[in-house]
Amino acid sequence: MIALLLAAAATAAAATAAAPAAPSATVEAVDIHVGGIGFTSASAIRRFMLTEAGQPFDQDTLDSDLRRLRTLGILYDLDAHRDGDRVQVEAKDRWSLVPFFGLRRGGGRTTARFGVADHNLAGQLATVYAELNSNTDVPFVQGGPYGSFIYAEAPRLFGSGFSAGLYWTRDFIDFTSYGATGNTGFLYDRQRHDLRGELRYELFPLVSAGAGVEVQRDRFGTSDLSRVAGVPPPAADATFGFFNVSFGLVEQFVSQASGNDVKLELEGARHGFLGSTADVVIGSIAARSFSIPRPGHNLVLQMQLQTSNGTSDSFFFHAGGLREIRGFPDAYFEGRTLLRGNAEYRLDVLQTNWLLRAVGQVAAFTDFGYVAGRRGAIAGLDYEGTIVSAGFGGRYIPVAFARAVGRLDLAFGLAPRRTIDISFGGQQFF
Repeated sequence: MIALLLAAAATAAAATAAAPAAPSATVEAVDIHVGGIGFTSASAIRRFMLTEAGQPFDQDTLDSDLRRLRTLGILYDLDAHRDGDRVQVEAKDRWSLVPFFGLRRGGGRTTARFGVADHNLAGQLATVYAELNSNTDVPFVQGGPYGSFIYAEAPRLFGSGFSAGLYWTRDFIDFTSYGATGNTGFLYDRQRHDLRGELRYELFPLVSAGAGVEVQRDRFGTSDLSRVAGVPPPAADATFGFFNVSFGLVEQFVSQASGNDVKLELEGARHGFLGSTADVVIGSIAARSFSIPRPGHNLVLQMQLQTSNGTSDSFFFHAGGLREIRGFPDAYFEGRTLLRGNAEYRLDVLQTNWLLRAVGQVAAFTDFGYVAGRRGAIAGLDYEGTIVSAGFGGRYIPVAFARAVGRLDLAFGLAPRRTIDISFGGQQFF
């Protein structure tokens, strides 16, 4: 009996020695392998990860790291797994330094822009963007003042939860008033200079808070194209302090997105403080939901509610056009309170490698909203109430280039007026 027990113990010891050692609870190293363009640095990816060498391994934390990386729109085919005491991360990246020229006709307006954007500066997953734009019927030829938009974003500074952004806008754009029957009325020009600085902090993997300052300066004048007499809005200056909080995130895949997020923001300016000429409080809440019912299908839902106690056009909200409610002219609706939403179903119908890898989509959509609080408003339709439009369109997504989407939309306004509009542009707005 003793001999049998000794033999069994010897066999068990041998089996244990032959079996591979179980992974320890601590991560020995995180190995990053980047394919595709291969420009993104491993240190930049590690900056977005809470999974790191010397820390206990946690699968939920690793999954959260991947979701955070997918929100950037730079990496795709992103995956990670544990290999013994090491974590292996595999990813492909897109080319991000892109000079661009965009021309958009739709919403009763022609806009053109050119510039350069890099959403992966020096391979560090930071963004710089600069554009010059024109809103004349014959862009950059017809004359008139040009606008500009310049910004920089640095997420997760030095691997911390802090992210910073600085945004400078200079625009020259005209706004039209419309009578109750939709007839064109007074036309005025707005010159706006806007500087915004924001610092955000990730409190938890799905919760972040931000705060900052926004300086806005508006000047108005009667447009040379106005055929109706009128008085433009008064000049307005405001220095806003703002605070916001965000919940959730949206992951970006090659041609689909998945996830939910909600953002609440409150901003205010006080008359006489830092050059402000009015007491203004503005609140907004925005929610988005992206789901993938089947492979190649994407359901997109978005809603935003904005409200202000402002007393002039500078502090009212606009809707209409490619960015908000398609089928109507740009800024066709204006008011102190604006609710707008979009529901869009996208379907991948084409994948091609001709010249470059790309995905073609078709989309069906409905846009809707509600506008109220027009007392004192000059621009927009003389209307308060429900807004509805619907339509369909196409999308062309070159996989190798970050955040590049060609789009064409045919939209029909249904309420409060029957309209039709064709728009094309070079960006996916939601």
